[in-house]
Amino acid sequence: MPADSPPEPPAFVTRADAPAFDLAQTLKSDEAMDLRALRPRCQSTSETGGEILVCAPDPESERIRPLAGAEDYAAKAGLPQARWSIAEGVDLDVHADAATMGNGVVSNRLMVGLKLGF
Repeated sequence: MPADSPPEPPAFVTRADAPAFDLAQTLKSDEAMDLRALRPRCQSTSETGGEILVCAPDPESERIRPLAGAEDYAAKAGLPQARWSIAEGVDLDVHADAATMGNGVVSNRLMVGLKLGF
C-alpha cells in the first residue's frame, strides 16, 4: 500500500438474521400504536356519544413546582451593614465598590464613607 493512498474502508456487514422493520406493516396491525408522550386529558368522541368535544391542554402539566425541602436551603440573614452612627446626624460606613477605568480595566476597591445629615 503506497503512503499517499488512504487505507481501505472496513467491509460492510449486514445481519441476515435480523427482521426488516416496515412501518407500513406496523400501522396495519390491529392494535393501535400510540407514540404520544402524554395521553390526552379528554375523552374520545366515541365515549361522549359522538358529540363534539373541545378540550384544552392541562396548564398545570408544564408548571414548575418548588422543590420539596427547599426551605432548608433558604439563604440565612447575611452580615449586618458596616455602618455606624458616630454622632448625631453623622454616619460612617465601609463598602465595596467597582468602577471601569478609561482603558477598560475594572477597579475593585474598598470605600469608607462619611455621611452628614442636615
